[in-house]
Amino acid sequence: MTIEEVIKAMQAKQSVYYMGDCYDIVYCKESTNGDVAIVQRRSLNNRYDPIEIEPRYLSLEK
Repeated sequence: MTIEEVIKAMQAKQSVYYMGDCYDIVYCKESTNGDVAIVQRRSLNNRYDPIEIEPRYLSLEK
C-alpha cells in the first residue's frame, strides 16, 4: 500500500493485513527517511503492543 492508501484506511477505520494477521492502524506519518505506519494487532482477548511498519508491507486483504 502507499502512505495515501494507509491514511485513507485509517480515516475509514478500515483494518489492514500483514502476513495474514489483521491489524488496526493507530498512526501513520510521511517522512523523507521513509513512510511509517504504526499498527496494532486486532485480538479479542490478548493485548498486543503497537508496531511500526512500512506501508508497502500492508494490504487490505489477506
